[in-house]
Amino acid sequence: MSIEIKFQGKRIDTGEWVFGWYHKLNNPIDCKKSYIIPARASALYSFEVDPETVGQFTGLHDDTEEEQNQLSVGDIAEVEHEGYKHIAKVSFGAGGFIFVADSFLDGYLFLSELAEYDRKYGWVEGAKKLGNIHDNPELLEVGK
Repeated sequence: MSIEIKFQGKRIDTGEWVFGWYHKLNNPIDCKKSYIIPARASALYSFEVDPETVGQFTGLHDDTEEEQNQLSVGDIAEVEHEGYKHIAKVSFGAGGFIFVADSFLDGYLFLSELAEYDRKYGWVEGAKKLGNIHDNPELLEVGK
């Protein structure tokens, strides 16, 4: 299975989350700007996003069967693992996408350890997306 490479980011003008391809403009005259180009669109139809909010899609969704609950870097999820529930941040490290939480034995858990696939659709068994580190940072405090 191949991973669909796309990103999420929070729009500068409305604060709304958008999904698609990431483009960073490094123009010395206009300074640096970040854009998300939605799928099935062109560069003429793009949204400027806060670069601090940009996160790559992991290729996996949570376990709620809701298509919009794709897991991206910076998301926060409740993860059921070995009989315990953990509140974890989605990140990239140790060579792959990981859940990060102090409650895990090593401090992290690879998403691939819990991944399930049905043809081209992949999800993380026992995971539920709760929010993200930008809109809901307090969720990580609950997990401590």
